[in-house]
Amino acid sequence: MLGPSTAHPAGALSELVAHFVNCVLVRSAGLAVKLACSELIGRNHASK
Repeated sequence: MLGPSTAHPAGALSELVAHFVNCVLVRSAGLAVKLACSELIGRNHASK
């Protein structure tokens, strides 16, 4: 993991930002899936 990017502050910072963005995207995607599933379940219950 200790590559040449860690030697340069800019490279380490860009890696940190990329990691943070990735985490945010994964969380928002998971939340969107949960919302979609709950909405589908609600519609199924309402139609019965």
